[in-house]
Amino acid sequence: MMPDETRAEVHDIPAGLVPDHMAGTDGAGPAPGTRRTARARAVSAYHALYRTAGGAARTGGWPTLATLARSLALPSAVVLWLVSLLRIDPHGMGDLGLVPLLPDTFWLALALVLVSFCIQVYRRPPSVPMLVCHVVTLIALLHATPSLLYPTLRYSWAWKHVGVVDFFMRNAGVNRALRELGAYQSWPGFFSTNAMLTKASGLTTSAGYAVWAPPFFNVLLIGPLFLIFRTFTTDQRLIWSAIALFFLGSWVGQDYLSPQACTFFLFLCVLALCLRYLGPRSVGAPNVPSPLTGGGWRSTRLWITVATVVMMAAIVPTHQLTPLMLIGGLVTLVVFGRQRLVVPTLFMIGMTVAWDLSFAWPWLSQNLGGIESTFGAFGANANSGFINLAAASQGQVLVAQVDRAHSAAVWVLALLGFARHFRSRRELALPLLALTPIAMIFANDYDGEMIFRIYMFGLPFAIFYVGAAFFPRQTAGRSWWTRLTLPAVALLLVPGFAFSYYGKEEANYFSDAELQAAQFVYGVAPRGSLVASATSDFPWGFTNYEVYDYERFALEDRNYRQEVLTDPVGTFTDMMSLDKHHHSYLILTRAQRFDVEMTGMMPQNSLSRIEQSLERSPNFVVLYRNADAVVLTLVRPIPERTP
Repeated sequence: MMPDETRAEVHDIPAGLVPDHMAGTDGAGPAPGTRRTARARAVSAYHALYRTAGGAARTGGWPTLATLARSLALPSAVVLWLVSLLRIDPHGMGDLGLVPLLPDTFWLALALVLVSFCIQVYRRPPSVPMLVCHVVTLIALLHATPSLLYPTLRYSWAWKHVGVVDFFMRNAGVNRALRELGAYQSWPGFFSTNAMLTKASGLTTSAGYAVWAPPFFNVLLIGPLFLIFRTFTTDQRLIWSAIALFFLGSWVGQDYLSPQACTFFLFLCVLALCLRYLGPRSVGAPNVPSPLTGGGWRSTRLWITVATVVMMAAIVPTHQLTPLMLIGGLVTLVVFGRQRLVVPTLFMIGMTVAWDLSFAWPWLSQNLGGIESTFGAFGANANSGFINLAAASQGQVLVAQVDRAHSAAVWVLALLGFARHFRSRRELALPLLALTPIAMIFANDYDGEMIFRIYMFGLPFAIFYVGAAFFPRQTAGRSWWTRLTLPAVALLLVPGFAFSYYGKEEANYFSDAELQAAQFVYGVAPRGSLVASATSDFPWGFTNYEVYDYERFALEDRNYRQEVLTDPVGTFTDMMSLDKHHHSYLILTRAQRFDVEMTGMMPQNSLSRIEQSLERSPNFVVLYRNADAVVLTLVRPIPERTP
């Protein structure tokens, strides 16, 4: 018999490190009749690993150089990142957005975080708190940089949503008569909730906390991603590698203050709970009573079902597309063997149909023609979101090529990981969930964004197999080749993410001067005025939007844009005539100029030429000008005096 002291050491070995020949039926302890030499070897191996991971340093001795380096990597990365922010002037952005402005210290900070993360992943056992800290730091570097760097709120869409929240703060309910942003009146859940929270917090607008929406929503995603991946593997290396790689692959930019960001989080939460608790028992499915309910497994399943239905009920009145994506995912799981999800699926279908045929039907009926015109047009729907490379600027051509290559690389890695992982575990739920959103490309182009939303909704499930490319099995992934390729791939994904996510920042960033020009317009424009612009790409573009009319000439068809370029004075004189509006204001900004040139909507320097033509005309007068914006109006004739 072994001495008691040695036996105690054996019981301290983590379950994941017990060799297969020592494991019992549950894989958590030594099998009866195991030879004494095998036990001794296991104890020796465990202590060697413990000392290698720095465990010896915790016994009271001096820390080793490797332990010290691991401890300092993350704080050093944060310091380098903060130093980088002091060296960036966002007003100097050009055709490649923020990327050329990021100093070497920023890239070094990212490299430190990723290399240190990979080192932590290979510790045995990995330290989950340290992995969480690395992922949160990675999110901060990637998504909090614009929040700390820019003087105003990023994204014109975020400003638009702030304006809609302000509308619900001023009004007791929806207004179906509004033509501008009418869809938000039919799916008001996000905006009415934010209006309530903004009022309850004593704020006058949601613009203040909207700045922090990107890092906030990305941190929220860690929870459901962990639950989904934990359902299919107990390998912490695979779980956390996939989570970190998700944030390097998620470049679409739907993380600002928006219904999509909110419902995407709920979408993942619903599927995480369905996969882990409501489907058949998987690798990570719990088999103990819930500490929250105090009951058995059946009671836990009941409460989880209630929670999923509540989240589904929150998704339905909040966003048009997410309910359809969730229905597609649930139906796919039911059809391919998870019959226990029939009831939640029927709930989701029933709530979506009821909402669309009742509350949202007025908007749907008015836009049914546009929806039907794109139904089944796979090629047109897939290509509608891509910019015209022949007309776009050289920098934006490069950005477009990089984001396409970046997305393709993520999926190629996912296919490789699927091939490696499927040989040991033939699970189809995740690959099916990754592929299901593709069907939506046959239904609609979603105003040119469907191809990007498909990538976004499929990525959480495909990225699991990107991690599995390095850790296909519990016992795999310990070779020197894998130890080199994981950090190498992570580092190679960084520039792809940077170009894809930061490459259009000249249109997403707004200076203080642009903000001041917008505030001037809405400070002088009376109710019923026309606010004209090239695009809606300027801050506070939807202030009190229910009392104004809008004209965005660069978003019109090609013939109208050509009329504007050929005869700007005549076109704007007609657009802003007193017969149509008692007051009209044309605002042109730096971000609008980049927006129309970036996408190729209008030739280079078009807005500058339009501005110069109007300034030379006696029909127009400049009301306001600063370094980044100009506001013009039509000269009003002086009424004749009666004798």
